[in-house]
Parts: sequence; C-alpha cells; structure tokens
Amino acid sequence: MGKILQARYRIVRPLGQGGRGAAFLCEDLRLSDKLWVIKQVACNEPGRDGELRAAFENEAAMLSRLLHPNLPVIVDYFHEDSGSYLVTEYVEGESLAEHVGRRGPLPEREAFEKGRALVGLLEFLHGHEPPILYRDLEPENVLISTATGEIKLIDLGITRGSSPDKSARGATDCAAPDQRKDVSPADARSDLQSWGTTMAYLLSGQA
Repeated sequence: MGKILQARYRIVRPLGQGGRGAAFLCEDLRLSDKLWVIKQVACNEPGRDGELRAAFENEAAMLSRLLHPNLPVIVDYFHEDSGSYLVTEYVEGESLAEHVGRRGPLPEREAFEKGRALVGLLEFLHGHEPPILYRDLEPENVLISTATGEIKLIDLGITRGSSPDKSARGATDCAAPDQRKDVSPADARSDLQSWGTTMAYLLSGQA
C-alpha cells in the first residue's frame, strides 16, 4: 500500500485477486480526488516475456476502444519494473452475488432488467469481428453502481485463455460445461450459457 506507479497512481488498497492478477484501488496524484482501479496482469513467464507483453498491449489497446454504458472505461496501460498494468474506471458498488446474498432472490422485473442489460452487452461484444468473448460471466463479475444503479461488467479478460482459470472461479461458477471440462474452445454460445446460469441464480438465489 502507498506504492506509486508511473509517478501518478498511488495504491490505496487491494480490491481482489484471481488466477491472472490482482486489482487495486488507487488515487490519481495529477487529478485531485480521482480514483481508479489498477489491475496488475501476469505477463512474466520464462522465455515468453516479450510475447506476453506484446499480447497484453494489443489486447489493452483493443479494449480501450470499447465504449459501452455497461463496461468500465479503460484509461491507461503500462509496464513498470516486472509488472504490466491496466487502469480502468472505478465503479463503487456491490456485485450481483453480494446483492443477491444480501437481499435474496430478485423480483422477476429487476432480474429481467439486469439480464436484458447483460445480454445487450454480450450482443455488443459478440458483434465485433472477430467476436470478443467474455468467457467468465458470473454474478461476482457484475457490479451494480451505487451512484447510477447501472450494471458494469468488470474484469474483461486481459490475456485470458480459451477457458477461464479454474483457480479464479467465483462461488457461483457459471462457466459453460465446455469451459469447465476444457473439451472445446469457448465461443459466443459459452457466454450465453453463462448468462442463462447467472439469470437462474438471480431468480433462485441458488448457485
């Protein structure tokens, strides 16, 4: 805590950790009172550092061009020391998993509204050429903004492989069967399967 990156971003506290890296809340020393999320991405592997860093830069540049109301804005990316970092909009709120855990199953109308927003976002991502696959849709990865009530899909896979890292799965584990068993590459149908499982969780409260 307190480490400063790029002579600009001061780490405030950790936000979470998964198989591909860790996320931290940081304050901007140039823009007063501005908070961001910095995600540290694992791009160091013996003999592949250059390849992985190039893949990180390409994917970060592509994701920074995605503008959608249900995606956090990506504002910066960089390498420092042995780490690769992505800087995104900070959304204060609770995840859908926390929301359901606190309130219980959602009323049908509320679940429908959130599900419609999510499927619209998937349509946006899958409409690119080639399609952008999320691969890890689950209630833990969807935030409800305290300020606006909008949902935001976080952790849009930087350097994620063809199936989600098993060690990083959330408690609800909404991954499609093909991803859990690694029997075939993920495609748009895998995201839709995860969307359906997420909707069932919102309506039932059962993982």
